Amino acid sequence: MSRTRVVTVSPPTRVGIARHLAQSDLIDPPAPSTLPIPRCPPCRQFTPIFGEIYKELKSKGKNFEVVFASSDKDEAAFTEYHGEQPWLAMKFSERDLKNKLSAKYKVSGIPSLVILDEKGDVLNKDGRTAVMKDPEAFPWKPPTLAEAIGDEFVRADGSKVSLSSLKASGANVGIYFSAHWCGPCRQFTPKLIEAYDKMLGDPAKPFEVIFVSGDKDEAGFKEYFGSMPWLAVPFEDQSRREALNEYFGVQGIPHFAMLTGDLKMINGNARGSVMSDPECAEFPWRPKLVTDVDEDCEGKFILILVWAIVLTSCFVYRRRGGSRRRPRRRFVRTRVARVSAWFVYGTRPRGRA
Repeated sequence: MSRTRVVTVSPPTRVGIARHLAQSDLIDPPAPSTLPIPRCPPCRQFTPIFGEIYKELKSKGKNFEVVFASSDKDEAAFTEYHGEQPWLAMKFSERDLKNKLSAKYKVSGIPSLVILDEKGDVLNKDGRTAVMKDPEAFPWKPPTLAEAIGDEFVRADGSKVSLSSLKASGANVGIYFSAHWCGPCRQFTPKLIEAYDKMLGDPAKPFEVIFVSGDKDEAGFKEYFGSMPWLAVPFEDQSRREALNEYFGVQGIPHFAMLTGDLKMINGNARGSVMSDPECAEFPWRPKLVTDVDEDCEGKFILILVWAIVLTSCFVYRRRGGSRRRPRRRFVRTRVARVSAWFVYGTRPRGRA
């Protein structure tokens, strides 16, 4: 009989940990302890919730198991924490195995939940989000692109275009995640419109764009979409917009992905390619063997720049009379917030910057 497995890690592994574990490597939960050992707050919030979901699934006879891979600093902390959990765990002594798995699956956050099928293949890399979003959706398999993208899209004039007609046109398709309130989006959207207009009607470069809005209300969506010449997912179809964000792993906007006419991935992060190719000579912007700095590292550059401004400003402040013994943390936090808001929202911060 097949079994769905889940691996919960603190910090978490990303994929397939169960296939590396023999049954002898797993242990049952110990008796609960009252030893007050601190843990990460998100883990303390999620573990009890997921524990109740686990118990309910087991009571319904679901073929389902969880393996806890701990990153606690010592065995006492591991024993105390595992005592609160109703599922299995890797032996704490298996540190080398755990570290290899963490490295292999690029562990980067606490907590993480990876959903695996009976073969140990990944069903969902972000099981935690899926579980919190819909506890009843076991086994939390994310939608495919065909399921997420839907059958119909709209233009700014209210006309509708079907997915079948879009496929029949043979056009390469760009999926554009954006919102009117986003400063970087307001910089990128005109560049994308220029590229779109440049290729409009060119049989050698068939191109269509689908806008997936991140606007907070329909009024903002309509105002922003009114400036765009392409298609959009209807704003009222929130579930479809959320499914597309999940499928493409959108962490921030603007985000632009390129697909073939039959919806096969060309480039999951094509924004930098568009920006660096005003003549559209490299359309449909396939990934390069060597990535330009401004394509992949744009966000990192902005963060470095923000912190450079902040640190320089703080240094000047202290040299001009600030206390050397007691740095004014509130001043630093305020400056970080103001400068960051400037980059994110595209508006000059209030007060002194």
